[in-house]
Amino acid sequence: MQTLLISYSFLIFSLLSPTYSQWYKQYSGVNSNLYSIYSIDGKTAWASGANGVILKTTNSGANWILKPSGTDKSLSFIKFFNNDEGITLGSGGVIKKSSDGGEIWCDIDCGTSIRLQEASFINSRVGWAVGDYGLVIKTTDGGDSWNTLCQVTNDNLDFVQFVDSKHGWASTEYNGEIWKTTDGGESWQLKYDMPDNIKLWQIHFIDAKTGWASGEKSTLLKTTDGGDTWIPQNIGFENVSIRSLYFHSSKEGWLAGKNIELLKTTNGCGYWRAYDKLINSELLYIFFVDKNAGWVVGTNGSIFYTDNNGGPLPTVVENFSAQINDDEIVLFWQTSSELNNKGFEIQRKNENGNWYDIIFINGKGTTEELTNYNYIDCLQCSGTYYYRLKQIGLDEKVSFLKEVKIIFE
Repeated sequence: MQTLLISYSFLIFSLLSPTYSQWYKQYSGVNSNLYSIYSIDGKTAWASGANGVILKTTNSGANWILKPSGTDKSLSFIKFFNNDEGITLGSGGVIKKSSDGGEIWCDIDCGTSIRLQEASFINSRVGWAVGDYGLVIKTTDGGDSWNTLCQVTNDNLDFVQFVDSKHGWASTEYNGEIWKTTDGGESWQLKYDMPDNIKLWQIHFIDAKTGWASGEKSTLLKTTDGGDTWIPQNIGFENVSIRSLYFHSSKEGWLAGKNIELLKTTNGCGYWRAYDKLINSELLYIFFVDKNAGWVVGTNGSIFYTDNNGGPLPTVVENFSAQINDDEIVLFWQTSSELNNKGFEIQRKNENGNWYDIIFINGKGTTEELTNYNYIDCLQCSGTYYYRLKQIGLDEKVSFLKEVKIIFE
């Protein structure tokens, strides 16, 4: 048995195996902030943004082409009903329509010069738009004409979503309010009011009952009763400005914003996994065409694309450490996610020796839950030792992770 001396080495590493999330950066050709993106089939897509920017791609974003919009106003919303007919809107009450796939945009008089922020269509004919000072306007002819319905609140309406001709929800920009209508937008009821006037950015419903709302200061709210009550959710990260969200189902969803650009859950908000920072700026809007294909856009013309739902989460190993406890070496590490992970071979060597296997520890296969691992090794001789993990996949592919060093005396 060896006697423990005061001198030893205790190192901590954060390790990442060589499997990464698959969001691909695309070249937009512009520096303007992009606020909205839409696609029907995953091939042809349109994006809109500040300074009247409208972009189009016909090859899933491999090339983006700037299209003349005829305005320098910010365009915060864009949508196409088919490959020809589309609509965009934004500051100054600007509404424009295209009937040729976004090549030419014609002005629509909506009767207001108030900034319009967002719109929601339940089909190619019926839609609503919201804007500053609580304005709500409606179209029943595909956006060719608009009628003012009401002023919901004195605050600016930042987002709106309808799931049918009667039921819709809207959020406010400054006071953090959520409003609901059950009569097609004619009247609205206040259903939630954020404390301290925390801003809300977006609302997303997957059906008439289940929805989420996001905002600044890591705010995420969830409803399962059609927006009558909203329950705060803990995302596990502080001071994240969640500008946009998208849910495929009640279990799987994405958050996009600032400070941590992308977060993903696969267990209904119980645990959120942070993707590596895509850019050192802010993501403003996330949109998926289907289960796999989607885009996220943001400041300075940023566009990112995925064709496999962001790719599988990598096997992430964190906090690998070795610590002396009497005559034992306590090894500890964590995984915040695992992808097809068969397990870990713990390896050891002395100062001038070769690596050799000590023991194999089974992995969890594929999981997004935090998992703790540990092993106690007993040494017989004093000296300098090194430990490392050999991560082995279910396909028998091997990754050697960084090592820790201890001095045992």
